[in-house]
Amino acid sequence: MRQQKISEAQKADAERAQQATEEAARQAELLYFERTQTNFNAEKSGGRGTPPVIEGNGPTSPTVDVGENGVKTTGLPSFWVPSLTPAAAPDIIKTPKTETMCTASEQLHPVTIRKLISVKFTEPKGTKGEYVCPSCTKTFTNGSKIVVVKGCGHAICKECCSKFVKPSEKCMVCEKKCSDKDLINLRGE
Repeated sequence: MRQQKISEAQKADAERAQQATEEAARQAELLYFERTQTNFNAEKSGGRGTPPVIEGNGPTSPTVDVGENGVKTTGLPSFWVPSLTPAAAPDIIKTPKTETMCTASEQLHPVTIRKLISVKFTEPKGTKGEYVCPSCTKTFTNGSKIVVVKGCGHAICKECCSKFVKPSEKCMVCEKKCSDKDLINLRGE
């Protein structure tokens, strides 16, 4: 919510800056028009038929100096003087997404409560906090490759899945039908 407000404020500031730039350009054109039509700088321009020389009014506009020998030299002010350096554009904050994204997979995708699957782990009798494969009773560890059947949520080791679930296309615990696209590989972080 806060990032969205900051993003909207930055867009409004950028729009105001654009309008101010356009207004300054229009004012400069009007000033040039007025000076050329009224021949305001006749002595600087060298006569009535040539346009007058308009001096810059900004800190980075070029300056024209006439030397002792009458030669005109043009120079820009030093750019490393702090008041004359160009301003850096502020970072634009992107509008945040309003939906929750899953970061566990390789590609980000939206997560909804309806799409979540309740995973059912098998606990051996007499132990608490340990989970095993229901077929081979091998204990699951952080390095175990686990497959979850999407339809029923049972967790099975990958070896038993390839031996029993894939050929029969049924969950080996509840015998619910499943296909290859219904098998989800769990991976460790």
